[in-house]
Amino acid sequence: MKQIISIILLLSSLSLSAQRVAYCQLLTSNLWGGRNVYVTLDLGEHGFGSIIDTSGKAKKFHGTIDALNYMATLGWKVKEHYLLTIHSKQVMHFLLEKPISDTSQILEGIYIKQRDRSLIERPKPGASGDDIY
Repeated sequence: MKQIISIILLLSSLSLSAQRVAYCQLLTSNLWGGRNVYVTLDLGEHGFGSIIDTSGKAKKFHGTIDALNYMATLGWKVKEHYLLTIHSKQVMHFLLEKPISDTSQILEGIYIKQRDRSLIERPKPGASGDDIY
């Protein structure tokens, strides 16, 4: 009986060690007060840009929850979120995580129109007026 329990514990620890966690950042903003939100996805070295469909057209989301639900169908879960306001523009940031066993699973179901990271306006310390810096 002890041998069976030992084998079960050994196998369960092996399966847990094979699982890793991937992270991405989902940014949403509504620039003109319209119905749709603008969504950007940052997958680190795997890509940064707008979410597109298989035909290459920008995927439209009718709200932040719509974008989060889309990512949930792909296995991503919200870990943290925060709001940044830069020059009166509000951008919601969501840190998402997904359990993976192989890095090829990070991009499953995701298509991105790549954007140059250098074009992102980075806030200067104290620019948001929050006195954290």
